[in-house]
Amino acid sequence: MEMIIDKLTYGPNAIGRIDGVAVFVPGAIPGDRVEVKITRKMKNYWIGEVESFIKRSGKYVKAPCPVFEKCGGCHWQNLSYADQLDCKLSIVSETIAHLGGVRDFKVSPVIGCKTPFGYRNKIQQPLEFRNGEVVSGFYERGSHRIVPVSRCMLEMEPANSIVEYAREVIKELRLIIYNEKTRKGLLRHLVVRLSKSEKTAVLTVVATRRFEEEKKFACALMKKLPMLKGVMVNVNNRRDNVILGKSTCCIEGDDFIVENIGHLKFIVSSGAFFQTNTVQAEELCRVVESMAGLTGKETLVDLYSGVGMIGMFLAGKAGTVVCLEENPDAVSDAIKNAGINKLGNVQFFEGNVMDVLSGKNALKKAEVIVLDPPRQGAGEKVIGWIEKSRAERVIYVSCDLGTFCRDLKYLQEAGFNMKTLVPIDMFPQTYHIEIAARFDRVTKP
Repeated sequence: MEMIIDKLTYGPNAIGRIDGVAVFVPGAIPGDRVEVKITRKMKNYWIGEVESFIKRSGKYVKAPCPVFEKCGGCHWQNLSYADQLDCKLSIVSETIAHLGGVRDFKVSPVIGCKTPFGYRNKIQQPLEFRNGEVVSGFYERGSHRIVPVSRCMLEMEPANSIVEYAREVIKELRLIIYNEKTRKGLLRHLVVRLSKSEKTAVLTVVATRRFEEEKKFACALMKKLPMLKGVMVNVNNRRDNVILGKSTCCIEGDDFIVENIGHLKFIVSSGAFFQTNTVQAEELCRVVESMAGLTGKETLVDLYSGVGMIGMFLAGKAGTVVCLEENPDAVSDAIKNAGINKLGNVQFFEGNVMDVLSGKNALKKAEVIVLDPPRQGAGEKVIGWIEKSRAERVIYVSCDLGTFCRDLKYLQEAGFNMKTLVPIDMFPQTYHIEIAARFDRVTKP
């Protein structure tokens, strides 16, 4: 069946229509005329796959990555970066209208990335033993099969060199790669975290258990790779797709990198959350700072604060900043970061955000609230607490449009109106998009 692609969606699919029915297919871009095989018919839409391209769109560009057509690591390398930004703006605007119910709202232009390749500061690659070789890479689109990747174009250097040599050392030491089918073996993933400012990195090897060769493994890597500051072993013997287990041990060197955001330095441990794109992380902080409208007197509460990046970036313009974070590694980093940057007006609480909020009535004095929740969003209970606080402004940072739109409705019900929404392209070559939105409390007559 033949159709013309109309637009891209929030997800790895493009959309066109056959006999008035919306058809979702991966791998195409707006303007492509394609031959489609329908694989599934739902009540209101169909799912298909492209069998052939009858005529490529005028927007089509040849993807620079040789495995782009198979690899599920990115989605839009066959589209110019300017067109990617246009598509993301349309996606955000349409999603806010349809899912969020906020119509006739002008979304600000997307803040593009100056380096749309080579920007990722954290890399996670699964391992596999295939045809006598240790391979790593990313999962094929729509499957759990690994596409071997020798050089990922999204990764910040020297990540590719670190992963490549780690595979060589694994083979030399005859370490057994974990097999997902038999659930036997030792090594599962390689995780690299990099510092853009210091040009250094740390490596975590995820294993089903500690192993006697781990010291040899770490020393061989650090001797060969001077930019590698430390090597960790994370133990994960779960039988699901979660990458990291709860226990991490530093085998050699340091278990953290140091990154600069603006005028501040941040210690980031291997297991702590930090924005994947360092350049755009600073842009995000500046956007939030502009939205917060601080005068130097306000109490600001930073929910889901991670290593304290946003809260500390705003601390110089606030009276007091209170950071709440559940991850103990991140809280430990944040306390160190406040000391390194000599910020005496920042406080920290560790624990589930709602649990901490429920037990700290003093936090209700916050005039400004910033929240950057994980993909599942903040939820009704946290928004309920925000409603009862004295906050006049809320800045909501999100990497998931779906949960943001759900929470947008909760904020509206709590008496807040969305005033500004700025998309920041944290993830070039993919459909993912970061947004920051300001909500103001509606003044009752």
